[in-house]
Amino acid sequence: MSSRKNQRRAQQAVRAQLAAERRRRRMIWTSVLAAVVVLVAGGVTGAIVLTQRDARDSAAYAVPDTATRDDPGLRLGQGPVRVDVYFDYMCPNCKEFESLASSVLTSFVSTQKITLVYHPLDYLDSASAGTRYSTRSAAAAGCAADAGKLPDFTNALFGRQPKEKSSGLTNAQIVAAGKAAGITDASFATCVTSQKYRDWVSHVSNQASGKGVQSTPSVFVNDKQVDPSATALANAINAAA
Repeated sequence: MSSRKNQRRAQQAVRAQLAAERRRRRMIWTSVLAAVVVLVAGGVTGAIVLTQRDARDSAAYAVPDTATRDDPGLRLGQGPVRVDVYFDYMCPNCKEFESLASSVLTSFVSTQKITLVYHPLDYLDSASAGTRYSTRSAAAAGCAADAGKLPDFTNALFGRQPKEKSSGLTNAQIVAAGKAAGITDASFATCVTSQKYRDWVSHVSNQASGKGVQSTPSVFVNDKQVDPSATALANAINAAA
């Protein structure tokens, strides 16, 4: 009898141990599931918070009159063919492109064949000795667009283009370029010195990077990239018209 009792006791002990192990596992899984629920809920909440914050940030930065948040480039003309030009005021090749192609673009804009969209970028900020000249000059382009003098301002600023790795032009010199372009309203100087459109420049540059624009100048005709030369540009516009 003693032997049977011992066996029963041993079996009971084993069953009790197994039951305890099952309870322990259930507790672990319950804790894990609870943690997952908390993390998921936190993630959803975090996503909502980030979305709300992004919306606030988007609503906070100023946008030039000829741009929108969804389409942040500076528009000129109302023609059926869209031409997008991505450039940096510190970029020597951009200066060369502007000097060769500006008359072609101006002609197409004036005859209402194209909508020209300028995208001034901050890509060469690191090439201006810490002064962020690309950002400052691009922001000033937004001010010039508000004054209706973007092409003239662009020509004037490229005419004063500083060398890469220099500190770039000062804000006062940028304002002077605006005056040379025919901008006389005092609000332009205020716009430039306050860097009113600085955050907009970041948005334009981020969108350009998202589109795959890696170098300047980059030119697109109806969303198709073309060689940044006056001849190639004119041929592409005429073919698209």
